[in-house]
Amino acid sequence: MATSTVENYLKAILHLQEGNEVPTVGRIAEELGVTPGTVTTMMRNLSDEGLIDYIPRKGLKLRLSQSIKDLCVDLRCVNSFNEVLNTCVP
Repeated sequence: MATSTVENYLKAILHLQEGNEVPTVGRIAEELGVTPGTVTTMMRNLSDEGLIDYIPRKGLKLRLSQSIKDLCVDLRCVNSFNEVLNTCVP
């Protein structure tokens, strides 16, 4: 199970993707009210965990994986997930 911090970051990424934005460190920092350095550290961690594809200074995207599906179900964001990634979550 993801920590509440990880959940908050994933929710922010989903929210930005719903608005057809490429989630960048700066936009995520604004969304969460934290510094860009804090976001960068978390993006590296999420990338290491296989939850996102992160390219510094370019942006990021969620990976279409079972772990993301499971987290989204846990976060009760199935509708957002389906809209963003155009997939079905069982």
